[in-house]
Amino acid sequence: MKVKIYGAGSIGNHLAYACCSKGWDVTLCDIDTEALKRTKNDIYPSRYGLWDDKIQLLHVGGLKPKKY
Repeated sequence: MKVKIYGAGSIGNHLAYACCSKGWDVTLCDIDTEALKRTKNDIYPSRYGLWDDKIQLLHVGGLKPKKY
């Protein structure tokens, strides 16, 4: 199974961890490069011990937030 998660914040980290626990391929995407750095260096390791190198990080900088 391949999973793409949009948003590298708190919920994105929980989803990434859960999907990795199932053995799924995970790509974690965000429009903010700083959010991707925080998730890899701070958020994920502080919750789960170490960063999981199987998680792919993807900067989707060409996308702009939409107002609903």
